[in-house]
Amino acid sequence: HAAYVGGMLCAFQNGPVDTACFYDARIGTSEYGSLFNPITRQPYADYDAFVMFGRLLQLGEQVALDCDRAGVYAVAATNGEKKGIMIVNTKGGCSIDLTALGCDLMQAVCEETSAHRRMEKRQLIHDNVLQLDGETMVYITL
Repeated sequence: HAAYVGGMLCAFQNGPVDTACFYDARIGTSEYGSLFNPITRQPYADYDAFVMFGRLLQLGEQVALDCDRAGVYAVAATNGEKKGIMIVNTKGGCSIDLTALGCDLMQAVCEETSAHRRMEKRQLIHDNVLQLDGETMVYITL
């Protein structure tokens, strides 16, 4: 579910949406609450989508980034010094060539959220190609 939340945030950013609301963020039992576990009070993976997107917002200036692969959404931002990219894959595994970014990706830090990981730092870029499992979100810091 986290990848779908992240994908929607990215799609909203680049679409004709002025306002969007996440219905229920309370900690407790709810049919609509998917941010926090009501028993452990710890965040579910959906929370990571908001963390990643929040980092982009803190950077301040959106950078043009095109993604033409169905089911893959991306948004990038910068503050002039640091750059961040959020890439979300809502489909099966895929490889994405990042050469067009024109950045030194050897210094990139990738944090992945998937069915098996929560904001885990991993080396996902090899020879400018990002390897993404299905239903995965990645935040890349440059």
